[in-house]
Amino acid sequence: MRWYLDTEFNENGKTIELISLGLINEAGREFYACSAEINETRIAKANPWVGKNVLPKLPPHSATTIWMRRKKMAERIGKLLLPDPEIEVWAYFGAYDWVVFAQLWGTMFDLPKGMPMYVHDIKQEMDRLGIDVRQLPPQNKNSTHDAIDDARWNRAAHMALMKYEAKKR
Repeated sequence: MRWYLDTEFNENGKTIELISLGLINEAGREFYACSAEINETRIAKANPWVGKNVLPKLPPHSATTIWMRRKKMAERIGKLLLPDPEIEVWAYFGAYDWVVFAQLWGTMFDLPKGMPMYVHDIKQEMDRLGIDVRQLPPQNKNSTHDAIDDARWNRAAHMALMKYEAKKR
């Protein structure tokens, strides 16, 4: 089963800190969570871009089913993905997304058995196929930097790429 991932994070060149995470599978099943471990005031001061473009899109803290500790996220994601023996995770420019995703369990060596140790990258697939982002479904500019909306776009973009590749054959 293919899952499409997006994260929002704060990074300073040495560390990367999860803010929110969105996953959606091919069938449309979704998972969205925000880290209850972040300090939004500290992040906004340290990274004004994140403070302006990411933090305002987070749901209110009263959405208690969405705000959770990273350990709880890892448990919930494991229950979603791990029953499938052939998991594929896809992301757009996914290197940092994958690092912050894998760190939910600790180090990459702490990933649960059956969880892939790498992410498939939609941008690399675009390059391989010679596709420009303008040839993909448009992304809602008001929802960029919202992890679940970006994961939904990743799904739509990858499905468009698969259709394009099938036509080439």
